[in-house]
Order: sequence, then structure tokens, then C-alpha cells
Amino acid sequence: MDGMARGGTRTRIPGRARLAGAVAAALFGAVALSGCSDDNEKLGAPGGDPFGTSGPPAAPTGDATPTKKPKTPTTEASTPATTGPTGGATGTGAAAGFPAGPGADAPKLTADVTPKQVDSPIAGVTGYTASQQHDKTSNIVYPQTPPVGGQHDPRWANCGIYRGPVPNRNGVHSMEHGAVWVTYRPDLPQDQITALETALRGKPYILLSPYPGLPSPVVASAWGLQLKLDSARDPRLGQFVTMYAQGPQTPEPGAVCDSGVGKPVM
Repeated sequence: MDGMARGGTRTRIPGRARLAGAVAAALFGAVALSGCSDDNEKLGAPGGDPFGTSGPPAAPTGDATPTKKPKTPTTEASTPATTGPTGGATGTGAAAGFPAGPGADAPKLTADVTPKQVDSPIAGVTGYTASQQHDKTSNIVYPQTPPVGGQHDPRWANCGIYRGPVPNRNGVHSMEHGAVWVTYRPDLPQDQITALETALRGKPYILLSPYPGLPSPVVASAWGLQLKLDSARDPRLGQFVTMYAQGPQTPEPGAVCDSGVGKPVM
């Protein structure tokens, strides 16, 4: 009897029938698996290859040479171009971390700065009225050496001590934020340079840098104010720093003197 025996018990299926059923199950599974190409594409490259190649990767032999080297990412130069005190390129002589300003063929702009009378308790301080506009496309010419204000770059110089020239266009922006910029001739005796670095190190809102072509050995500048000195040890320098770093002349009091451009050495 095929099917059920009398009394409701199942009859034994011959071995040949069991074999036929197994073959059918295998065929059904193969058909089902053939519809999973979407899953394979998620695992690898287009075409359903889970390895992203024409087949599984070959085992390394130790002396095999890859047929194709991995591509090295292209990056920009790690050392940015620098600009000198007047905004022109000066190569390695300038302080580090300052992006290049406008090229030599950019239009020139004379900063709008005019002398004015100033009432300062510090003898020798001269005063000026200066414009504040940002300008990133012109070569800005400053009437004073070093500058005391005027149009400037949108990026300010980070306050601190530099051993290369700071670009005018960035240093002026720092003074707009309340910095005092102390500059000295590059040939100033080393003991005086050391004295300046020691006295000014760690003080907020201070820029210290060499500056070629200064009219005196040391010059202290704040926005619209300037003091020329014959020595780094002149006591008026300390008075100027104390009075005018974030002083009443500051156009933008409270503005930061970091997070800008330039890499001070200390």
C-alpha cells in the first residue's frame, strides 16, 4: 500500500524514494541561492564579487611583487608660503605659518593713516587716525614703518614671540584687536633681543618680531600709537605695553589674539 497503512499508521518509504526527495531538495536550494546577487554586490565590487576582484585573493608568497602599488594620496605642501613685513614674498626669512598675500601684480593700496595729536603720559608717543577696512586682494602700502593701523588682511597674526618678520597686513589686524607690536632691528645685540623675549614672554596681546629697516633700534606700536626707542632696556617700553595692550585706543576690545595665522616660537 502507498501512503497510509490500515489503522492510520504510516508505511515505510523505500530507500529509492528517499533518494529522489533529497535530489529534489538540493535542486530547490540551488534555485533559491541563484537569486542573492544583491547581497553579493553589497559585499564587494559591482558584479556580485564579494572580494572586489576576479576571485579570492591569492595567499602571499613572501617574495611576490604586487602588480599595482596602492595610490599615494596627494597633499598640499606642509610649509605654507610666507610674506614679509611689506606684504611681498621674502622666502625663508619670514616667520612661519603665514599664508602668501596677493601677488606682485595685485593692485597697490596706500593705507589710510594720518597723523594726529595724542595726549599720552609716556614721552615720545606719536598718534594717528587709521581706517579699519579688511582687504585681501591688494598689496597694502603703509605710510609708517612699522605700521600703526589702516586697511589690513582679514586674518590676524597670532600673538606671541617670533624670530622672523611678521607680515604688516596680519600684524595690523592684531593691533586692531588690542595687541602691542614690539619690533626690533635684526642686528640688535643678542643680549637686548634676549631681554625683550624674557620681558614679553607669556604676556597676552603682545607681538614681538624683528623688522628690517626700522627707523630706530626698537619700536613699540599699538593701534594709532607709536613709540621709537634706542634700547630694549628703555623703561618706557614697559609703560607702553602696560598702558596700551588692550588699551583704550583698541578698536575691537576683547577680540582674540589667537586662532589666527602665524606660528610664534613662544
